[in-house]
Amino acid sequence: MSRVLNDCLGSELGLDGCYANMRAAEIVNNARARFISLSSRLTAIQNGATGAAIATDPAWPGILQEIDGMLARFPAMADDAIVAAAFSDEVLDLEEEIDHIVAVAERTTDEP
Repeated sequence: MSRVLNDCLGSELGLDGCYANMRAAEIVNNARARFISLSSRLTAIQNGATGAAIATDPAWPGILQEIDGMLARFPAMADDAIVAAAFSDEVLDLEEEIDHIVAVAERTTDEP
């Protein structure tokens, strides 16, 4: 990432909301960290007590496919805070979907 871009605020790049007052480098680093955290969480979920129930959820294969697609795009955000902000938003949306699937699986495995 160039020094100039590194020092730009999100607002200078046309970003708003939570990204407006963040430096470009921070936006990129946060997106990377979010995705790595999500990847670790998926491993823990799949190997956890609800892993079998989650694997049978009809949405699960689509989530795994989406993760694969994001992994392929991961390097593209290296120097682009705008791409990284959109990527980060995708990760947050995916986390919400996963939270829902996990909650359903936990209720299912808790039933007698």
